Amino acid sequence: MDWPNTKDGKLFDRLKRSGVDFNKPHSIVFNVDFYQWPPPADAINELQQRYEQLKIYEPGKFDDQQEGFVALKTNAKISYEFVTDTQREVTELVNEYGGYCNSWALC
Repeated sequence: MDWPNTKDGKLFDRLKRSGVDFNKPHSIVFNVDFYQWPPPADAINELQQRYEQLKIYEPGKFDDQQEGFVALKTNAKISYEFVTDTQREVTELVNEYGGYCNSWALC
């Protein structure tokens, strides 16, 4: 498989090299960042209506430099299109609240 030469495409290359099976579902976490913390309650409500598994990480959760973020967990077959479409859809959902989604990981 060939993916575009983007941050996401490079991650797919690494996943392929590490033996990830793209034909089966995986737990995927999408991180949602906000320009200001805490995010508006309306933004959290919008995300909760759309995504069942949502977790809020307060600033400093992992280290003193860690900014706050919201993690959305889903279970799906991963594809470049699924990942990029989900990031775009989440960004569109929270953009008016100063939020964006541009990172994800398998868990």
